[in-house]
Amino acid sequence: MKTLRFEVDLDEPPIFPFRGATLITHTGGGMVPIEKRPDGTVHLNGNKLVLCRTDHHLDENLIPGYKLCVELGGELLFGSFQNASLLDFAVVKPVLWADEWKIPDDLGNTPRIFFCNTKFGDGKKRVFIRYGYWNIEEETVISSFSHHCCDPTCMNEKGN
Repeated sequence: MKTLRFEVDLDEPPIFPFRGATLITHTGGGMVPIEKRPDGTVHLNGNKLVLCRTDHHLDENLIPGYKLCVELGGELLFGSFQNASLLDFAVVKPVLWADEWKIPDDLGNTPRIFFCNTKFGDGKKRVFIRYGYWNIEEETVISSFSHHCCDPTCMNEKGN
């Protein structure tokens, strides 16, 4: 496989998760290059995207959640790219889902990746975020949402 290159507009308005949802925050970042390299990794604006474990779980199923980080100078950093526009782009171009993000855990669950820099409300003071995961049977990216808001203290995590 050769390197696949695209550009994604992180300022693009995200798809709303349900009828009646309101946009609370959407941190953008403009047009940035994104590529999937022959080794199966995904790079955004030249930086490798990696999964960073969070303490958040989906509903009561205790499925571990992840956020995307970039590898930069040996550090794992969070950034504004964690928005739903990147997820929307991956749904349309599932070839950009990194190979390692498709691998199920010991319980058979594929990683749920939360895009925490886009938050939605429902008018009842609940906050929702969108997440995506790889559907093995259909070989595509599935987008959904959770009422669990990303804890702001997780923005300082340094990886696993």
